[in-house]
Amino acid sequence: HRREGASALLFASRMGNFDCCKQLLSYGADINLRDVSGCTPLMHSIMGNDIYSLEFLLEHGADYTTVNHDGMYPMLLASMCRYQSCVDMLQKFIDRDAKNSNSTGV
Repeated sequence: HRREGASALLFASRMGNFDCCKQLLSYGADINLRDVSGCTPLMHSIMGNDIYSLEFLLEHGADYTTVNHDGMYPMLLASMCRYQSCVDMLQKFIDRDAKNSNSTGV
């Protein structure tokens, strides 16, 4: 059932259904599953300019370093779409992770 949940998560993130994304993740959906174009739920939330789902996915471990089949990674995608709120949210998590890795010496 894990695979079906992940497919549903891709669909929910594509449709901007924040509540559904939360529910599917609580049931164990794969947060980093890719669709046929290599896009993840995180990328779909960016394409939909859905800041709530974007933040939720990032808080729950979505990988912001993934690259789709067109060579697009989340920050580039947000920048090209000119979704400044998505750019800012991604940068917040990038900075947080950089700070955490510096403080642990990793």
